[in-house]
Amino acid sequence: MQYLECAPGPRLSKYIRCFWQLDDDASISNSAEPVLPDGSIEIVFNLADPFRRHHSDNTIETQPKTILVGQMRGLSMIQLTGRVSLFGIRFKPCGAFPFLQMPLSEVTERIPDLGSVLNGRAANLEERINLAGSFRERITIAESILLNLINDCAISDRQSGEYRAFQAAERIAQTDGCVPIDELVDTVGLSSRHLGRQFLNIVGIGPKLLARIYRFQKVFKALQDQSPRWSSIAYECGYYDQAHLIRDFNEFAGQNPTGYLARPHEISDCFTKKTLMSDFSNTIASADW
Repeated sequence: MQYLECAPGPRLSKYIRCFWQLDDDASISNSAEPVLPDGSIEIVFNLADPFRRHHSDNTIETQPKTILVGQMRGLSMIQLTGRVSLFGIRFKPCGAFPFLQMPLSEVTERIPDLGSVLNGRAANLEERINLAGSFRERITIAESILLNLINDCAISDRQSGEYRAFQAAERIAQTDGCVPIDELVDTVGLSSRHLGRQFLNIVGIGPKLLARIYRFQKVFKALQDQSPRWSSIAYECGYYDQAHLIRDFNEFAGQNPTGYLARPHEISDCFTKKTLMSDFSNTIASADW
């Protein structure tokens, strides 16, 4: 599989982590594999064969062509059915809120059709993305339409709860979840309960869970060899001890670290072993949007 990432232009960098593309001309999997939570809401355009999502009750759902992936508290089981060609928009923790203009807790643990969420706004987005001939062209189209959708009034008011929650979420992301929640509460000037309510509204999950997911994702950045020293990695990633890391791994990946890493995961490995397209990033960042 070929996975590419590109940073957004400066006018959207406050909200979007990256645009990404995933391609494989001959990928078929007979079984579902896990996709891990990463603290982001995403819009994903499927430009090739459909994906199937396997649910815990043993039901199987064929996913829509264009989806909104809400915040996930645990893994999702996804099965390929043929050729893979995906284009995605990965938001920062609070980044989707100004575009979707809805409480993001309503899509937590859900992967709805994007059209049902936007209610007719940006109706031609899917068609234009499908007709685009390159990653660069899809990014240009997505940036243009997103700039027309944005409404950031609430998170631009420095006295609002939304703005303060936005700052707290940014701090969690910047520290890979290694910031005490009590410290966040003191810094942003909201009570713990008020901050939690704001997070459910503009992030989709609470601050403690978001921090745990970012800390869990940091583990993959810390893995450097095939025989990792888990005690050292646990300390480096902000865990109390190795047992604490294993508990989070079991919750978010469905098994312990050794078991998970013992086999390849075709989809998840693309997102945890990323290749940033620095040449595209520089071009986009310097563009006059």
